[in-house]
Amino acid sequence: MGYPIWHGQAPRIMYTFVESYDLKSKTIIPFCTSASSPISSSATTLSNLTGEGNWKAGKRFSADDEINNVKNWLKSLN
Repeated sequence: MGYPIWHGQAPRIMYTFVESYDLKSKTIIPFCTSASSPISSSATTLSNLTGEGNWKAGKRFSADDEINNVKNWLKSLN
């Protein structure tokens, strides 16, 4: 699940999304884009809103991350 970070939080539409869908049998691996805010608080907030799903640790990418960093992260997820 990808989203931009705005002032340390995911956009409100992401809250609506996770509250509206049945994530019970899903694995969710959040990732975000941000200049400086970490993903931790936003991913935790989204996970707490659902109370469902298998939430994995996420990752933040900045604008200067190279595509190989993204590819390597994806490969590490299996």
